[in-house]
Amino acid sequence: MFVLMMYYSVTSYLEELSSEKIFKFMNVFNVSLFLLIFINIIIIVVDNNLFSASSIYMYKSYFSLPFGNSNYVAQIVLFFSVVFFIDVLSTRRLAYVVLFSLAIVSLLILNSRSAIVALVFIICIHIISSMKKLKINLGATLIIGVLVLVTIVINKNSVFLTLLFERFSTEQVNILARLTQYSHIYHIIYNNGVVRFFFGNGMGTETNILDGLLIHNIILKLIYSAGIIGALVYILYYFIVLKDFKNVSFEGFRLKKYFYGVAALGITSFMEPVMYTAFIEFFLVVYVAFLSVVKKLSKLQ
Repeated sequence: MFVLMMYYSVTSYLEELSSEKIFKFMNVFNVSLFLLIFINIIIIVVDNNLFSASSIYMYKSYFSLPFGNSNYVAQIVLFFSVVFFIDVLSTRRLAYVVLFSLAIVSLLILNSRSAIVALVFIICIHIISSMKKLKINLGATLIIGVLVLVTIVINKNSVFLTLLFERFSTEQVNILARLTQYSHIYHIIYNNGVVRFFFGNGMGTETNILDGLLIHNIILKLIYSAGIIGALVYILYYFIVLKDFKNVSFEGFRLKKYFYGVAALGITSFMEPVMYTAFIEFFLVVYVAFLSVVKKLSKLQ
C-alpha cells in the first residue's frame, strides 16, 4: 500500500513539471540520495575505525543503513554507479566523473562481490554495444583512475582492501554453500506438490527451511515464494520496465542510463535476492513513476 502511495505521489508531482524539469529533478534525486549514502558510509568507517577490521563479517555488519544491510546498500550504489558511468560518457562533465569515482570507492568499501561483478559486466556490455560510436574521454578516464588509485594508495596498509581481494580469491566455502543452497531449494520445489509449484509458499517462508537465510537467486526465490505463476508475472513486469526504458523515443537517450541501472540489478539478483526485497521496491518505485510520466509525454509529442 505504501509503495502505491509513493508511486501516485511521485507521478502526481512529476506530471506538474515540464519535461526538462522532470529530468533535472531525477538528476538531483540521483545525486542527493547517493551523496547521503556515501556520507553515511564514510561516517561509519571513521567512527568504527573499520580500516583496521580483522574480519570481513564483523566489518560488513556495521553497514546497516535505513536502506538495508551492506549488501543491499551496495545494490543501490551499484545502480548509481551505472547511472553515473553513462553520465560520464554522455556529458563528459567533471562532476559525474567525481560521482562515479566515489561510487566505485563506495562499492569497494561495502565489499559486495555480486555488485562489483555486476558493475564490471554491465560496463563491458555497454562498451561492446556502443563500440562503433563510443568516444573514449581520456581526461575523464585519467581522473577516474587517479581518484581510485589515490584511494588504494592511501589505504594500502588497510585490512579492508586485503579482505576485499581475499573474498574473491579464497572464499570458495561461501560459493560452494550457495551452490548447495540452490540444489537444496531446487529439490524442495520439485517435491513441493502441484499447488505450491504454481502458487508458491509465500514471501519470506524460505527462512524457515534455511535457518533464517534468504535464497540467493532471484529465479529460485520467486518460484519458491510466489510459484511459477507469480515468478512469470514478476519476470514479465521486469522485462516490460526494461523494454520501456530502452524504447521510449521521447528523451530516449536520457533514459538509457536507467535501463542499464535496472539491468545491473537484475544481473546481481542471480547472486543476491535484490529484486524481491522490500527495500528495493521503495527505491525503484520513484523510477517506475518517472518512466510512467515520460511515456505519457512521449505519446503527446
